[in-house]
Amino acid sequence: MNVFGKIVVFYDSWCPICKNVKINIERFDWLHLIELQSIRENLEGTINVPLEKLEKEMYCLNKKNNHITVGIESIASITARLPLFMILWLPIKLSSLLGIGSCIYKYIARTRKIIPVNNCDSSSCVYKKE
Repeated sequence: MNVFGKIVVFYDSWCPICKNVKINIERFDWLHLIELQSIRENLEGTINVPLEKLEKEMYCLNKKNNHITVGIESIASITARLPLFMILWLPIKLSSLLGIGSCIYKYIARTRKIIPVNNCDSSSCVYKKE
């Protein structure tokens, strides 16, 4: 068993970057330590964080101790559980401690595109579960 325990990663299924991250996590999660949950689905009872915050940054919930990580710390939590990417954990943690990682993460999160494909008309967007 991995000393880090299982986590739930809350991702935005309307974000192309987030969807690609999800695909890669699924591909490299050989230890089955990461559960992925779209913030666009029913979150009731899974995490006590407002949707507005979940839309701005990635959140992870450690299932063992209910510890929540946000942003660059979530990326560190993910890399710690993917054997092929564990080598990146230390540089990510160091960048987080120095504040550089958080700045880069927040820039990427702030400038990403949200595309609710086939769920928009000329006046509004509504999530439709297919």
